[in-house]
This record gives sequence, structure tokens and C-alpha cells, in this order.
Amino acid sequence: MYTLFVIISLIATLHSQTIVDLAAANPSLSTLVQALTDTGLVPVLNGTGPFTVFAPTNDAFDAIAPLPTNVTVLSNILTYHVLSGQVLSTDLFSGLVANTLQTESITIQIDSGDVLIYDSMGMTSQVTDADVLGSNGVIHIIDAVLLPGGNIVDIVSNTASLSSLATALTDAGLIETLQGDGPFTVFAPTNDAVAAFGKNITSEVLLYHVLGAKYLSGDIPDGNTTLATANSNGAEVTIINDGTGIYIKDSTGKLAMVTIANLAGTNGVVHIIDIVLEYRDIVDIAIDDPNLSTLVGALTAAGLVSVLQGPGPFTVFAPTNEAFAAIEVPTNVTVLSNILTYHVVSGQVLSTDLFSGLVADTLQTESITVQIDDGVFIYDSTGLTSEVTDADNVGTNGVIHIVDAVLLPGGNIVDIVSNIDSLSSLAGALTDAGLIDVLQEEGPFTVFAPTNDAITAFEGVIDTELLLYHVLSGEFLNDAILLTGDDFTDIPTGSTVLPTANTDGD
Repeated sequence: MYTLFVIISLIATLHSQTIVDLAAANPSLSTLVQALTDTGLVPVLNGTGPFTVFAPTNDAFDAIAPLPTNVTVLSNILTYHVLSGQVLSTDLFSGLVANTLQTESITIQIDSGDVLIYDSMGMTSQVTDADVLGSNGVIHIIDAVLLPGGNIVDIVSNTASLSSLATALTDAGLIETLQGDGPFTVFAPTNDAVAAFGKNITSEVLLYHVLGAKYLSGDIPDGNTTLATANSNGAEVTIINDGTGIYIKDSTGKLAMVTIANLAGTNGVVHIIDIVLEYRDIVDIAIDDPNLSTLVGALTAAGLVSVLQGPGPFTVFAPTNEAFAAIEVPTNVTVLSNILTYHVVSGQVLSTDLFSGLVADTLQTESITVQIDDGVFIYDSTGLTSEVTDADNVGTNGVIHIVDAVLLPGGNIVDIVSNIDSLSSLAGALTDAGLIDVLQEEGPFTVFAPTNDAITAFEGVIDTELLLYHVLSGEFLNDAILLTGDDFTDIPTGSTVLPTANTDGD
């Protein structure tokens, strides 16, 4: 009976101890107890509560020694370790943001079972001994002192996995901006994300990661939410809360996942993400690609940069430096502009939208033709082909497909027949029949062009009348077209009888 009485008495004694009593009884918390005494906070934490105290050890305080002698400053630090209410370790979860008695918040992250506390500076403290219960709350012992007063820049600068971002912000002159009043939300790509991006990270790209308001993960509604960013164009990102996590879709359609949420400072919040959000227009994409430097120079010389930085969208078939080296690039600006705009289609046309027989009007007004044959090939007006070597480089205002040859406008029927190897026999027959000048006239013509093999297999005489029997007056396309004009006529479904250009009109 006496033993039972002792146990009951011990339990009663333990439960009658306040969190200050518990701290005073723990030698490793003596610095904390002295600091609470010096700042007059002992009566507060002996109050009814309940309180949750993240209690730094003596070693933790030694790491920031000497402690502030100013009572207000020291009190500010100490109350930053106290929550109103009893929060047990079982109540903690990643992304939990808790307001302290000091008014600023701390953030909880659970990593492989370890409980980490992020302060406003982006520094972490680990819970080493949890759930020390008292009569008016609970103590969780931690291994580092939490510091208030930090901002977005402090968080980024003190988080090791964000050092590349910190450097980029410094290089872009954005430190003072993000030290401003805010509030801001920053989607912060990790070092690995920056390394994988491998492109120039400009101030516009960086500001594309910044929102002009504070959004904790819990503030983001279910579904998709489109928000303007802080870059100069106010370009938008889409925040996705699908119940499994928080994702950000950028202007190219890529998804970034928030891997660590809610690192809160005095002027906003940082969410760490796994990719760099892409904000580059098609001109920026070209500028970032050293293989397109000749194209960029030509666009600059022709005064077309501002055009292709417009809202678009545009599709650009972008010749490489080697492609330009294979031709004599015109010095006449009008001629050069004519060639360059011949590579641009209005609208965003991805590789998945391309198919054989697709005819697309260019900004230059003439058309190009797509053929799919173990690759994507573009036929120009002269019958020459260029192959797409790198497709779907998506920017904010369109897409670039890199091609291996320069497309040339101004070609006619004769150019097409003459430049296609499989039509060389037809080209010879047209020359022999004296029809070259005829087919170089304004037309328009539709030519049904037999291949070399077809001519070889033909046993009859190929004379002028037979050749003109392959020519129609007017331009007839099949229905596989993408055109803005009306100069072409579709070939209707079924049988259609049309006169040819020979003398009998057969």
C-alpha cells in the first residue's frame, strides 16, 4: 500500500510541475531558465497556459553566444520559442505553420521521422526530446536557438539547397527587392533544379518565381488557381492543389512540385520546388542556344526581335548556324526579313500537330509544306527540304522547332520540280518540250508530277501534250491544310472531272 501511495504521489508531483519547473529541473536547460528569469518571463510561463515551448539546450545557446543583453531583444527571441496551446509531437506535420507568442511564425518539417523547426531565418533546429509534459503545457527540447526577424532573402541564403538561387538573386540585383516589405511568395528551385535547367536565369525568370502576396500551402484552394507573377509582364503561373500536393504549372506547361512548403519570414513565405519555372519567350530561347546565334543576329539586323517578343503565339522553324553558313545571307534588310518571316507561322504548332501534307502560311505570306518520313521535313517554295532536328522548344509566346536548312521563299513550280531529286526526269522532259517558261509564268498551276521511276516504267512518248495533261489551271490542295488565305482550292471528296492545260483540255 505504501509503494502505491509513493507512485501516486510522484505522479501528482510531476503533473503539478509547470513547464518552468520542468526546465529548472533539467541541467541542460539552465541557460534557458536564466534567460527567462532575466527577461521576467517566468511568471508568464508559470501561468495557466497551456503553452508549448521549444526549449534550446545550453549547447544551443552557446552556439549564439553572447546572448543579447537587451531585455527586449532577448525576450523577443525567447517568446519566439513559445506557442499558445499544447501541441504534442503527434500533432506535428510537415508544412505546419505555428504562430508564436512573439507573433512571428515557425514551420515544422518531418524528415525521416526527425522533427525539424524552421525559423524565420531559414535555419533549422531538431527536436531531440519531445513531449516533456507539465501541468500547464509541454516542452520539446531542441538543439538550436530559433531566431525571429528573418525575411525571404535570409531564408534563401541560409538554406543550403538554395545556394544557387541565392547567387542568381544577387547577380540579378534582386536582393533589395526581396528584402522589401512584401509580402511575397517565392517558389524556390533547388540547386539540383538550377543545374538541370542549364540556361540563363535572368531577373525576369527569377521574378516569374515570385508572387506579390503571401500564400501558405493551406491558403491555396483545391483545383487550379491562376496567379500573376512579379515579372515585368505579370506573366501567370497556375497553382494546382489536387489533394496529393501543391504543384506549379509554368508557361511551357511544365509542372514543379513543392517539396518543402511554408518557410515563413517577416515579409512572406518560401516554397521549395524541384524545377526552375520557365519564363522565356521564343527570342530568349534562341538567344540561350549558341547554335542559333546567326539567327538571332539576323533577327536583330532585320528589326524582327520586337515582333517575335510580341504576344503571338508564333511557331518558328529556326535554322542553325550551319544552316545559315550553307547559304549567302543577304545584306539587304528587306530580302533578309523576307527570308526570316518565311520561317514563322502564326499560332503555336507543336510537333504533335504536324502531319504529311500540312500546308502552313508564314508571316511572309507564302506557305511551307510538312512531310513526315522517318522524321519531320519542311519543304520550301523552291522544293528544297529542311529537317526538324530539335522539336517543341516551348516559350511563353510560342514554340521553336530547330531545322537544319534555311527555307527560301519565292520559288515556283519549275524550282520545285528542278530541286526534287526524284523528279529530275520530269525536269528534263519539261526542258526538252520547251515548257519551262510556261510553268514559270504567274499561273496558278497544279502539276501532277510523275517520279523518275514512273517515267522509266512508261513505254509511250512523253511529248508536250502529254506533259500538259499533267497540269491544271488553278491551285488544288487536298484537305490537309492550315491556311489563313483562300488562294487554294480543296479537292472535294469523290470524283471530280477537271480540264487539263493541253490543247484539247482533256
